[in-house]
Amino acid sequence: MSNNKRRELLDRIHHACRAFQNAADEVDEAVCGQIEINRTDLRCLDILERLGPMTAGELATRSGLTTGATTTLIDRLERSGFAARSRDVGDRRKVLIDLTSRVRSMADQFYGGMAERWDALARQFSDDDLVAIATFLEAARSINAEHAAELRQASVKPPSAA
Repeated sequence: MSNNKRRELLDRIHHACRAFQNAADEVDEAVCGQIEINRTDLRCLDILERLGPMTAGELATRSGLTTGATTTLIDRLERSGFAARSRDVGDRRKVLIDLTSRVRSMADQFYGGMAERWDALARQFSDDDLVAIATFLEAARSINAEHAAELRQASVKPPSAA
């Protein structure tokens, strides 16, 4: 492949990733509107869904929120019936945050149809293709997370308006 063709392909992937991220944001915004929560709350529900029950401190670390903001968020999610606090059976000193059955059924309602369409799309690709796609997405996620951490540490301010 020529350097020009490769550059065009890389540009296409870059633009497709950005467009995918924007489309995912649109889905999340629509879900937030339906269940009347904010994006941060939805992101934390997603963290709990993917990783399982965790302490408030773990949720704070994984979400990038302060511990105070996380406590307020958990209170809000608990009042909404989306999350619940419970004692860790292995260590009664720990309090774990977990999703309720209500939010699990809502996830199926809002994201189930999309998951079915993703599965249908995936059937068009070979196993080797899917390994390459998964590898790319996992590495891209790591790059995004690293870049976000760098931006938070750098405290870059936008240039002033001229």
